[in-house]
Amino acid sequence: MATLLLLLASCTTEIDQQFGASRAVASGEKTVFVASTEGTSSPETKVYADENLKVLWNAGDRISIFNMTTGQAVYAFTGEDGDTAGGFEVVSEAEGTDIDYVYAMYPYQDATAISADGMLTTVLPAEQYYKKKSFGIGANTMVAVADDNFLAFKNVGGYLSLQLYGDNVAVSRVTIRGNNGEKIAGKASITMPLGGTPAVVMDQTATDAITIVCDPPVTIGTSSSEYTDFWFVIPPTTFTGGFTITVTDKMGGVFEKSTTNSFTVSRNKLDWMKPLKVVPEYDNLFVDLDLPSGTLWATMNLGASSPEDYGDYFAWGETETKTNYSWDTYKFGTPYSFTKYTGSDYAMLQAEDDVAHACFGSDTRLPSAADWKELIDNCYLFFTDDYNMYFPNDPISTEGVVVMNKALTKKIFLPASGLQNSYGPQSAGVKGYYWSSTLNTMDPQLANSLFFEKGLTTIIDQIEQVLLSVNFSGRCFGYAVRPVKGGPTVINGHAGVDMGNGVKWATMDLGAQRPTQRGDFYAWGETATKSLFSWSNYSLASIPDSETNPDENGWRYLNKYTYEDESVFIDWDNPSSSWAPAWYNLQLEIYDQEFGFSYEFIGDGYQAFFECDYADDAARQNWGGTWRVPDEADWSWLKMNCDWQWTDNYNGTRQSGMLVTSRVEGFTDHSIFLPAGGCRDKQQLNDSGTAGYYWSSFLAVDRRSDFAWMIKFNADGMTHGSDQRYKGFCIRPVSD
Repeated sequence: MATLLLLLASCTTEIDQQFGASRAVASGEKTVFVASTEGTSSPETKVYADENLKVLWNAGDRISIFNMTTGQAVYAFTGEDGDTAGGFEVVSEAEGTDIDYVYAMYPYQDATAISADGMLTTVLPAEQYYKKKSFGIGANTMVAVADDNFLAFKNVGGYLSLQLYGDNVAVSRVTIRGNNGEKIAGKASITMPLGGTPAVVMDQTATDAITIVCDPPVTIGTSSSEYTDFWFVIPPTTFTGGFTITVTDKMGGVFEKSTTNSFTVSRNKLDWMKPLKVVPEYDNLFVDLDLPSGTLWATMNLGASSPEDYGDYFAWGETETKTNYSWDTYKFGTPYSFTKYTGSDYAMLQAEDDVAHACFGSDTRLPSAADWKELIDNCYLFFTDDYNMYFPNDPISTEGVVVMNKALTKKIFLPASGLQNSYGPQSAGVKGYYWSSTLNTMDPQLANSLFFEKGLTTIIDQIEQVLLSVNFSGRCFGYAVRPVKGGPTVINGHAGVDMGNGVKWATMDLGAQRPTQRGDFYAWGETATKSLFSWSNYSLASIPDSETNPDENGWRYLNKYTYEDESVFIDWDNPSSSWAPAWYNLQLEIYDQEFGFSYEFIGDGYQAFFECDYADDAARQNWGGTWRVPDEADWSWLKMNCDWQWTDNYNGTRQSGMLVTSRVEGFTDHSIFLPAGGCRDKQQLNDSGTAGYYWSSFLAVDRRSDFAWMIKFNADGMTHGSDQRYKGFCIRPVSD
């Protein structure tokens, strides 16, 4: 038997085969061929291109040979890794109908066949695999036809190199697709005349896309001069309407770029695209669970490749994974010697220390404690041992918590990913630990986290028992991270929603623990709640001991926030019964027949909290930051630019109140819920469940100084009015 020889070489833009002078070499009773191969269907095929565009072999590479018969024989490369030529020994022979020539194809595939007239059928791979500065292993189909014992392989396809760069982008997949549906992968027929070049006809069952798979993900260059190459091997094709490139990063973010001009991929030619910056978008990774705040939740953990994958583990405030999660390795020091998040500097993770923001940018972040509470309060949650029961398209069975919206139309899965500490992974498959962005400022070695465990007593009705709570945990431990985006902006530890004019409305009342809960009651201008709401204990009034009926007359003795409203009573016939509030100086002893009694305004003239640097603003004093009680302009804007819809059963929680939804373009998915919490007058709770009462920060200047602006709503709608300052109303904070 004789040996067939192949030697491949190439220039910079055209990959041509150059043949040396070597000829067949006898090898006992075995037929030995020399050839180059490439393909994806067999792990033994490893052909690739070097930096000089020479096609190189690896030991053990396999090819198909039809040795003048339609039977497919298998041969393996006997040379060394990196050879451009070498011998191929028979692995298995095959018999068939006689044909005129010797045909060979790289890579070997079981599906490859040949007809009696020399037409080869094979499968051009729809998935190719990344290799640095080369086409992927097994991607480059080659064919040889000979009438003697010398094979000259020819490349079947052409080559397109994408040059990609981006900021901290790790690519997992790159896909090319013709804009007019051109067939470029799958079943194909290949003909090649003796001494000619291959011609390809794609079958009608072929597909219109080729994907380069990166396993592991490839971190691309960061500038147009430091890009990363991705080589596609494509059958000769004209993309008549251009083509579209889709890049998917390891987090599932997607970037697309399309051309519109006709573009031709020619056999054996290498074309480049100009360096292209990849900026992934992550909308496809997030789901809207119909939460009051509009927050979107990621469908998988940070670092995961699928919803049931555990993903990566992070210490609180760290943006890199590691092997030892303990105080010894913690970025911000040890308990009682923290360098940041000390309990007095920040109550929430800053953006530079938020790993979700570091990976995704934009408005993506770790959920706050309030986000986790909102999820628990507004969704159904239950533990399952079998992920497939609820996500049937995925073959993996994983334990964890299924989270469904109240309409049962959308869901996410929180795998029981356990945690990592100095001893390594712990409790995977049984417990789940997920960080929030909220610090425990009373004990800064702790931060809020979500914890659940199968079999514990639950606070929520579920199919299987599971504890769901937002607890405090040691910052040094490695927990899973489930990103969120959109929805409220977290300000000083509290979430707010932009309804369309830049003002952030808190997602819950002052003093509430969740959006559906009524908050605490406050008198106007007081910063602490109480049980009795009366003029007798109103902190901004100085009622003399001689006052016998303060609940009726206490308003006369206001000592702060008064304006010149002329609340003076003059009895001309009985001057001793004349009076004026404490903020007026009524001089009864000065009487003039023409001008009457003398009085003057001696109050402070303040009409709103901001005039006193928010010292009496309950929102600012309790939440800090830029939070404040809404002013008249805030409530008026909300009334004019939002829809107010009364509900007796908000989101299935049996809580009545007003759902306020923005009508501003671009913000129509933003809403807040105002519970119908009623109000307090003296010790009496009024209208709970049937009406809501909320203060503004302004006095009602069209009335007396003891009245302040407020809003009231019930099933009939919302009204904008005023009421006496001593009463207990709710407060919904806002922030600029």
